[in-house]
Amino acid sequence: MVASNSRFVRVPFALASLLALTACAGEEQGDFAPVCPHVDVVPPASDLYQLDSVAPSTHVPAYHVSLTGVAGSCAAAPKKAVRSRVSVRVTLERGATNGPIKIDLPYFVAVTRDNKVLDKKTFTLHLALSENDVRVTKLSPLRYIDVPASPDLQDTNYALKIGIQLTPQQLKYNRDHLVSGYFRKTGR
Repeated sequence: MVASNSRFVRVPFALASLLALTACAGEEQGDFAPVCPHVDVVPPASDLYQLDSVAPSTHVPAYHVSLTGVAGSCAAAPKKAVRSRVSVRVTLERGATNGPIKIDLPYFVAVTRDNKVLDKKTFTLHLALSENDVRVTKLSPLRYIDVPASPDLQDTNYALKIGIQLTPQQLKYNRDHLVSGYFRKTGR
């Protein structure tokens, strides 16, 4: 598997599958629907390449994990907040390694306002690949994130930033070796 080839196949899929949190509803029939926070996948944190420990200088990954989509919705929550329900879709692909692969993938959902992180929650998704499989895709359980409601009914300056929780070395590898993907909101 060549890392750059999977990037070009995966990015259009991720663009098509990235959903905005737009299914907002008020608590009572007469309430206005709250403005849902913007959702962004952090491009340098959307991939994890575990290099082969036998020959790490070859840059051939033992496996590759990609954050390939986000789905969710939101509704009014108590105390003038918006309750966002978020699930991430992750794909694990075999690289140069043989045998089964089992990993606990840490991923994060950060609440930001004007690009300043206000809160960050880290979750773990268990991924397993049998020795006969090449790829597996898994959807995380729904995660509930409360965000302050914006006083402006037309827009919000709050956002959810989502990514794989990488080590500093993994993040450096992505920044040095990968063409940054561009994720955009699709649908309504």
